[in-house]
Amino acid sequence: MTDELDIHRATESERIAAYRNVHEVWGGAYGIDEHVSRRLASVQHNRALWYVGCVDGRVVTSLGCFPLQFRIRGETQSGIAIGAVHTVPEFRGRGFAPQLIEWTESDQRQQGVTVSLLYSDIPQEYYERLGYLVCPSWEAKIETAAAFAAARELLQSSPECGFERISRFKKRPTLATLYDNYHASKEILINRDEAYWEFLLAKQPDDEYFLLNDPSGDPAGYVRLRTESERLLVRDFAVAGSDDLNLLLAHVVCNAADRNLPTVGGWLPDLPGQLAFIKLSQRAQEITMLKSLDASLAIDESVREAAQHFVEIDHV
Repeated sequence: MTDELDIHRATESERIAAYRNVHEVWGGAYGIDEHVSRRLASVQHNRALWYVGCVDGRVVTSLGCFPLQFRIRGETQSGIAIGAVHTVPEFRGRGFAPQLIEWTESDQRQQGVTVSLLYSDIPQEYYERLGYLVCPSWEAKIETAAAFAAARELLQSSPECGFERISRFKKRPTLATLYDNYHASKEILINRDEAYWEFLLAKQPDDEYFLLNDPSGDPAGYVRLRTESERLLVRDFAVAGSDDLNLLLAHVVCNAADRNLPTVGGWLPDLPGQLAFIKLSQRAQEITMLKSLDASLAIDESVREAAQHFVEIDHV
């Protein structure tokens, strides 16, 4: 047996082998066959290009490479998100995963990719050694009961603003316009073209969309919500103005109260003027990290700071 790692794009059988390998980490309550079947049917996993490292023909390390577009300082950049990095237990500690990541980056660089994104579930120093830069990664927690009175008072001061559940597919152009306008001035954003919007709307279809309307009835924001583990989770949002975010979140708190859900959570940026009941902390996992794959493209502090506006629905 040799320890020489053969890295390449996965064949279909190697992709299935990789899915079987990761069951020990991401299988949840599903048996291994059900886990593999769900991954094979997943719209998210089917978007990815899978890379594997093999020893003597056996898949021992793998990752998914998900296509993305970014806009950085107003310029469109071809990008990737790296996810599901995994090495089977008996082959850990040999540097196989870093080799796989670097090979993937090199392969993608040859395709014109200039930016790589990942969300780290392990100590960030691991990926920092590979050139990835840590970005602010905030998570909000709102206690519904403690926040309800303040949220209701804010909404009573703006009774003309409506909040309605909508059909995501019928309102996709409205959602896209709100998203683009909200992120337009930011140093970095994940660019959502028509195909990417279609993917996001098909992803986890039990999520609910709500539209915030201003006093004249025009769209002022949207939020995507999911009920998960006794909390209401904010997965995506955009607003027309800075004050609209507080109104949007006040509606979310009242919505959680109507459902008897004790908390509201999700990825939110740290912004001035936020409501006092929004408690932010740095995420212990899913830490946003960026890397430039082009020597002429700088991921500077302003870009990293703006990445705090990334939302959970884009997570791979």
